[in-house]
Amino acid sequence: MMKWFSILVLVLSLLSISCAMKMKKDGSDSLGSDELKGTPMSWETKAAIRDIRKNKINQVTIDLIAIKNQKLRMEASATLGYQVASLVMSPNEFVAVIYPQKKILKGPLNERSLAKTFNIPIPPTALYSIAYDEPIRGWKCQFDANKVVSMCDGGVAKVEWLNRKEGAKLIKISSATIEVTWFFKAPEPKELTPELFVAELPNGYQVQEIK
Repeated sequence: MMKWFSILVLVLSLLSISCAMKMKKDGSDSLGSDELKGTPMSWETKAAIRDIRKNKINQVTIDLIAIKNQKLRMEASATLGYQVASLVMSPNEFVAVIYPQKKILKGPLNERSLAKTFNIPIPPTALYSIAYDEPIRGWKCQFDANKVVSMCDGGVAKVEWLNRKEGAKLIKISSATIEVTWFFKAPEPKELTPELFVAELPNGYQVQEIK
């Protein structure tokens, strides 16, 4: 009897693992699931940012870490590896460091924080939506065959989720002034440490309050 019970447990375990792997591969399982809400996740990403007015393109590598809808950190570096910008935000605070300009911009989080600091006309909370494959609140959104968000239009800007495959994806942000082509590798869990979401503010930088 014990032998048959052990075999049954083993079979059920294998079926459970197989189902989980299938969900991850076909993209139908979203990181928006409840069990991941308190888990820090990390994405390695690369972005091409085109300033339409200046007709200039910047290539950056961006490490993004987030706890869904709670805290987010981004570290951007140029092709040769030097730091370009840092961003740390929570529901009540937005802190950005622009290294080439030796500037620190900080203030309460609001809808215009990203536009004022990086000229990207999307609400900062849309970064959670982009990373976790969820609709942007207040925008008109469309969904794919798996009922996962594929496009959101906010009027002044549009965000598209493209080429999803085994956790990786391509994001396109389009507006009249800027275009961002943003490639995400599959996310990985990140260990939560006390300093993970603490902004590092260099000495001697100009501090500017944003409202």
